[in-house]
Amino acid sequence: MKKTIFKGFHRPIQLPAFLSPMGFLVTDKYYTFSRKIKFHENCAYNLKTDKQYDWNKLFGVCLGIRGIHKNSIRFGWRYNIFKNSIELCTIVYKDGEKPQRTLIQDADLPLGGEATFTIKMHINPYGVLEYAFHLNNMLVSNGNLGVMGCLMYFGCGFYFGGESKAPHKISATYKKV
Repeated sequence: MKKTIFKGFHRPIQLPAFLSPMGFLVTDKYYTFSRKIKFHENCAYNLKTDKQYDWNKLFGVCLGIRGIHKNSIRFGWRYNIFKNSIELCTIVYKDGEKPQRTLIQDADLPLGGEATFTIKMHINPYGVLEYAFHLNNMLVSNGNLGVMGCLMYFGCGFYFGGESKAPHKISATYKKV
């Protein structure tokens, strides 16, 4: 499915991202969310501000009903003007603290490039939510969010910026894997 964020917007105009995936986590069950994503040529942008290297979001999971800035795990991306490529990262919000954004080393994609992004989650018998990020079936990061009080999860979708809005139409093609 092609997702397009129009100039001046943060999100695509579509059904809300929180609807997929959505559900309840069960202790000692494993969950996998995987998308093959192709970045279109129009993912290149120049904001001409210090916000150029802020991270945009690809997809992920929000845990609980208190919002994505409380507890969530997501993949992120940004366009690097000097490399003319898409850089990738992982984004983890834990207990509402400042998010941890980690560049995925040696994983840049060319414009028009695609990759498979996978998030795996598991609540262990002690109630600790463990997660792992995989890029093209390779583990790139893992950790835990500690003991989770709420066992609901919601999807987080394609999003441009933090403060900045899309400077022009930006598109990517998503396919559930």
